[in-house]
Amino acid sequence: MELDKRLAKIKHLRNKVDGILLFRNDPNFFYFTNSYAEETFYYNFSSPVIISTRFGAEQAKEGWIRKIKVSDVKKWSDFFRVVSSVVGKKDVIGINKSGLSASFFDRLKRNIHVRDISKALEEARMIKTAYEIKCIKRACSISNKVFNEVKDDIKPGITENEVAGLFELTARRYNTKLGIITAFGKNTRIPHHVPTGKKLKKGEPVLMDFSIAYKGYLSDVTRMINSRLEDRLRNIMNGLCPMIKPGVKTSNLEKFVRKKLGSDEKYFTHALGHGVGIAIHESPWISSKSKDVLKPGMVFAIEPGIYMKNEGARIEDVFLMTKRGKQKLS
Repeated sequence: MELDKRLAKIKHLRNKVDGILLFRNDPNFFYFTNSYAEETFYYNFSSPVIISTRFGAEQAKEGWIRKIKVSDVKKWSDFFRVVSSVVGKKDVIGINKSGLSASFFDRLKRNIHVRDISKALEEARMIKTAYEIKCIKRACSISNKVFNEVKDDIKPGITENEVAGLFELTARRYNTKLGIITAFGKNTRIPHHVPTGKKLKKGEPVLMDFSIAYKGYLSDVTRMINSRLEDRLRNIMNGLCPMIKPGVKTSNLEKFVRKKLGSDEKYFTHALGHGVGIAIHESPWISSKSKDVLKPGMVFAIEPGIYMKNEGARIEDVFLMTKRGKQKLS
């Protein structure tokens, strides 16, 4: 069972903590429950349980966890009373501190003994299972289809918002969700530009950075139209591809790209890439400062970019690392 494979990845934490608590809006909650319910996951290395309000119980039941503890929670004191009913008074509980607000963490540690296990959770998700890889491959396949269906409609006069809308509508037809950045002309120099009503002029460059969500798993693809900088980035990517193999330090990949950019390296203002899974940015980190090493089972995006004064460009593709080498998914 898929859940058993994931729980096995954190069994070693029994030497450090007595149980694990994960909360709503934390990607790790979805990772272990396959549920979007805004509730709480508890695992004592024996039996996983979701602590749920009555409002969220039905949604919680749609996930993998069969044991649902339903309680009325109307204020903070009620919440911690319910948590205390499943957590032992002397137990040390592992939490993802990086996923909590400072105020929530402060309340939590006043009620139970906690220990941050965020690094261990990050590492557990870094190597994908066969099920995860299947979902990401499907998300990338749909991304390719959506782009091919939309690209011919991107003509002078259309707005950034309208292009974003076309992508979203097309993605919905595949029963998926989509997040997208669209940018025309000078706006392409802004890596995380928010689409506007700007109309496309003839010959202007177009940047589309889009992510499909399929069964909770993501793609991350960037495509350009009419960009004078794209061929340069493609050539750099082609030179980089032979280096993408098991055992390679991810820092070496970014160093290679920056060297190839020469004096224009200063226009490459973000890291070369990142892991892709249930979060759009997760381990491994493809950066000159990263200590990560490529291993089979990792899925990651590579996105070289150049952002000059009047124009920018970025290309981005998703790769799967296997024992034999890389597999391009997008």
